Amino acid sequence: MNIIPLIYPYSRISSMKQVKGTGLDQQHDTELLNTLATTYQLSIAEGMKDLGKSAYKGEHLNHELGAFISAIKSGLVAAGSILVVQSLDRLSRLKLGYAKQIYLDVTNAGIHIYSMLDTHLYQAHNVGDEILSSIIFERAHNESDTKSKRTVGNAIHMINAHNEGKRSEDGYAFAIKSIASKHAWYIDTSDGTVKPHPYYWDAAQHLAKLIISGMSIGMAKEEMDKLYNPPKTSKWITSTLRRFHLTEALTGTRTLTIKGTEYKLKGYYPELLSEDDYLLLTAIRAKRATYSRPSSAVNLITGMNLAKCSCGGSVGYQSKTSSDIGNLCCLSAKKKEAVNCKGWNVTLRYIEPVVLKVCADVLVNLDTDRVDKEIVILKMKLKGKREVLDSYVDAASEGVLPKSLLTKMVALETEIEQIEADIHNKQIDSVHVSDELSDLWKKVVIVPPMSDKARRTELKALVKKSINRITFTKLDGLSYYELKFEFVNGVERLVKIRAGVVESWIESTDMMPHIEDTYLSTGTALGKELGIPMIINLPIEKD
Repeated sequence: MNIIPLIYPYSRISSMKQVKGTGLDQQHDTELLNTLATTYQLSIAEGMKDLGKSAYKGEHLNHELGAFISAIKSGLVAAGSILVVQSLDRLSRLKLGYAKQIYLDVTNAGIHIYSMLDTHLYQAHNVGDEILSSIIFERAHNESDTKSKRTVGNAIHMINAHNEGKRSEDGYAFAIKSIASKHAWYIDTSDGTVKPHPYYWDAAQHLAKLIISGMSIGMAKEEMDKLYNPPKTSKWITSTLRRFHLTEALTGTRTLTIKGTEYKLKGYYPELLSEDDYLLLTAIRAKRATYSRPSSAVNLITGMNLAKCSCGGSVGYQSKTSSDIGNLCCLSAKKKEAVNCKGWNVTLRYIEPVVLKVCADVLVNLDTDRVDKEIVILKMKLKGKREVLDSYVDAASEGVLPKSLLTKMVALETEIEQIEADIHNKQIDSVHVSDELSDLWKKVVIVPPMSDKARRTELKALVKKSINRITFTKLDGLSYYELKFEFVNGVERLVKIRAGVVESWIESTDMMPHIEDTYLSTGTALGKELGIPMIINLPIEKD
């Protein structure tokens, strides 16, 4: 491979705002490049650009400049080549030692660096060049370091002012742009305050309503494309819509991380959604499973990572044709990878009616009081731990807190965060199940035929939103299985079936710990009292 020396133009700007200005234009001097090409008899290679990459943070080393240095080390850049920059600080604003390493990686390979600012060609092993480059790199780092400290200080000042209640005359928060300028796409900060965008605010509210209604992201995108012009693009970007529910900005909170410290600013954004609507939105997106209409058979159990064999292997599905009801099996045993599983096959006709009947029984006749009580208990526990933490903080501020208790404070903060997360998750499950799943399962009265792929696809999505896990255990006997259901609301069901007939059924709860590992037969008095059905009476609609 014949590698010849070339002229390599390189430009870098630390802020994307400079793209709109003259930042890049100043770094591209075509006349100068042509002069260098003529003087040194070299061709000009394609230019390299690091847009929006900070040399103070070393971000550009993971992009174009870093790739160029790797090419040098790999021998893909010939000695005698010239790297052209506007000034040496385009290469680095890191501390002197790191900056000089970048400089030496280039020059020690026999590649020169031409600085347009001081019209100088820097070469390896030149004492004058070494001294001058060191001075330039040191000055560049100090300038960036001073700017960074000033920027951070300004941001901290604005954060403190926000937390103390400082707002504009019309009640809006002041925009903090110095640390992270990117705000939610439905927010307007053009006048220095954080306001609803005059156009995209309505679009965001409409998008939330579409998702809460159960509409898939694909369908929501189609409607958004018809009703609203998206920001910066001709059509709405699917990933933007998929991430919509992931930000606390919807409820008014903004999180900033500065020098490793996280700051949560409550009430920074206008509140797009109420807390209840946000929980519902999050729940629906967390459980939402959309499927295309496949050409093959659609079963209601596999392909969603929720059906497992008790050996730990996944449950698979096999059918001869798209109209064949097909069978379920342990994939690990089939591949001869299972250690404690001999393998099994069961017709889908036995399993699907059981799954749907158990889902309907658990989610239509939902005991929401239990979830609410658990939330109340967690909130009481949270209140107590916060009071203890507050007493520690008060003692620390007065200088009377022993150092031995500092570790307890850290542990207590971790416990509080975990309880808050548990409350949030239970609220999501409670809202999600009570407001959506219960009504949907009331409408399920029959197992759709294999030919009705559309209805089966919708029902499969509903199963995915309702169940976290189904564990299959093959018992001794022909077509004899135990199914353990783990639902999104925390309820567990253990069901024994033989050839599609339910033999026993129990809900595993904290109310009956003494029988968690046993099974209630329909013939027992307690079984009859609980109304355990002998047969799952949910027919399969025939083609």
